[in-house]
Amino acid sequence: MDNLGFNSEQVETTTTSFTEEAKKDVQAKEKAEIEQGQTELTTSSHDGDRINSIVILKKFIPSRGMLIACLASLLFSCEDMCLELATEKVDPILVVALFTPLIFLASLTSVLFTRTPFPKSVKLYIYLGVCGGFFSVAVTMISLAISKIPVGDAVSILNSMPLFAGCFGWIFLKQSLRPIDGVFSVLCIVGVTLIARPSFIFRQSSHEDAESIGALYALISAVSFAVSFVVGRRLQDNGVHVFVLLTVNSSMTFVFNSALCTILNLWSVPNPPYYWAFTLGAGLFDFFAQISVFLALKIERAVLVTIVLTSEIIITFVMQILIVHIIPHWYSAIGAVCIIVACIGMATRTENEPNSPENEE
Repeated sequence: MDNLGFNSEQVETTTTSFTEEAKKDVQAKEKAEIEQGQTELTTSSHDGDRINSIVILKKFIPSRGMLIACLASLLFSCEDMCLELATEKVDPILVVALFTPLIFLASLTSVLFTRTPFPKSVKLYIYLGVCGGFFSVAVTMISLAISKIPVGDAVSILNSMPLFAGCFGWIFLKQSLRPIDGVFSVLCIVGVTLIARPSFIFRQSSHEDAESIGALYALISAVSFAVSFVVGRRLQDNGVHVFVLLTVNSSMTFVFNSALCTILNLWSVPNPPYYWAFTLGAGLFDFFAQISVFLALKIERAVLVTIVLTSEIIITFVMQILIVHIIPHWYSAIGAVCIIVACIGMATRTENEPNSPENEE
């Protein structure tokens, strides 16, 4: 009995020690799991904060399409300044006749390199002729305008083009117009009036008649560009590539201005020679700006690209102050702001159209 009692006590002691060790192991495992869970929670919270930070940064960092649109705006401003500098010594019609062959060669090379087919329908060629004809008038008029009024004023009036494009799109392409578009149209007209400052409204204005004519040239250019834009959009909807449009537009512009130079006896060699650089630079900047707009529209929504392109007005005014040292009149500054607001408002029209390609996506 004594031996049996001794053995049972020993068994109980051993069992108790095993139980305590098992409890300690369980507690250690639970503690380790808790610590691991806390670590995972901390890591996941850090990952969540990191993801949120990336999302916030992406909202403020522009996309590639927006950056390309900004580049296009800068290139257009450089083209405007080249025209401003070239037309100081060279006739504006001659300037256009000299730089358009460069655009034609670059566009035709792009067509051949990409093996872009030309349209086969006679109807499409008629549309191409109409598009190129209005484009020729638009480029000639803006060159004449820049030779008579400050480049910033001319570009501001030219950027009223979305107003006329919206009207022509409503007439010919059956695009919808909102009631608020009427407000933006009035705002755009006010902006153009403040920049042009016609003598029958601004009695005390120091504007000369030549400057009023320059503003009229810029307005005709805006209307012509609007018609060319609407017809060009119709052509693109029918499968005509932008390279083909650039080729036809540049060739017709060259023919039109060459005829004017011959009739008006304007042919001459730019002198001093560095005016060749300004003249040909306008052509190069225009070609690369057009290509940049084409690439931006392939990546980014059209409404955002249009809004970014309105920054051409601001960049041109800055270049005008820094390069040719012409400080814009405060009427012109207010008018430019009105046109920018109107352009942005008109651009958002496509965002709300039920049949627009952006909403279909």
